[in-house]
Amino acid sequence: MNRTLAFISQQLLVAIILGLSLPNLSNGQERERLVDWQSVTPGSDAKVLEVVDITVNGKSITTGHAFTGGEDWLDTLSFRIRNISGKTIMLFSFGVAFPEIDLGGGRSAMLSIPYDADSPRKHSGERKPMLADSEVNLKLSQDQLGMLRQISMKRIGTTYLTRVNILPGLVNFADGSKLGGISLRRP
Repeated sequence: MNRTLAFISQQLLVAIILGLSLPNLSNGQERERLVDWQSVTPGSDAKVLEVVDITVNGKSITTGHAFTGGEDWLDTLSFRIRNISGKTIMLFSFGVAFPEIDLGGGRSAMLSIPYDADSPRKHSGERKPMLADSEVNLKLSQDQLGMLRQISMKRIGTTYLTRVNILPGLVNFADGSKLGGISLRRP
């Protein structure tokens, strides 16, 4: 009788431990993430582009505020960019840095997020010049993310990154003029 009671107690204890652990196992992929501005001084004060929305899995996030996201959060990270220049834009690009991936010498891994009216990318459809006050959604390409994950695994032993910093950008206008080092921070 004593053995039976001990066996039942052990089974009950195992069931309780498993029951309490299951919620943590299912949330194991959800971690705190952050998208913020890189602390650099822009090379130009010109108001040309602005980030009007950033989404992860279709939900808006706020720069500088942590949010919860799954391991695939970078696959669904999207930037809504508005042309506030008053001119037509043919090409623009801005960067994102990944401060967790130290490349040495105080440098982080970085990727570019481009919009090019003259060179449509795979699966993005026909791109047109970006008119004044128009908006476009941009994401990191799967090719870029694959390369980033390889570098991340090699440098820090994991592909599960938690931070992205937005860098300044550059723009080429339809009239042939160009600007570099512009901030996309909303005024």
